[in-house]
Amino acid sequence: MKNILIIISFVILLPLATNAAGKTKMPDVRKYKTELNLTEDQMNRLNTVYNNFDARAKLQAPAQTGRERMEQRMQLRKEMRKEIAQVLTKEQRQAYIQIMQNNQQRKQQKQQ
Repeated sequence: MKNILIIISFVILLPLATNAAGKTKMPDVRKYKTELNLTEDQMNRLNTVYNNFDARAKLQAPAQTGRERMEQRMQLRKEMRKEIAQVLTKEQRQAYIQIMQNNQQRKQQKQQ
C-alpha cells in the first residue's frame, strides 16, 4: 500500500515540478523527508503547499512588466514559506531555514 502511495505521489508531483513556462523547479519533498525527519502527514501537507503555490502562480493575472512578475512571485513565495512553517516543528523550521540559506549561498557561488 505504501509503495502504491509513493508511486501515485511521484506521478502527481512530476508534472508539477515546473511552472507553466518550465522554469521554476519545485523542491523535492522526498529530500526534505530525510533532512528534516518529516512524518508522512507532514510530507502530504508539504506536497499540498507546493502544489497550491504552483496552482496560484499559474492562475495569477499576467504581470505587465518583469518587475511586477518578480514581485508577484516574491509575494507567493512569502505566503508559501508561512504555510511551510505551520507544517514544521520548531526544530524542523530551524533546519529548513539552514537548508534554504545553504541553497541560496550555492546559487550565489554559481553565479560568480
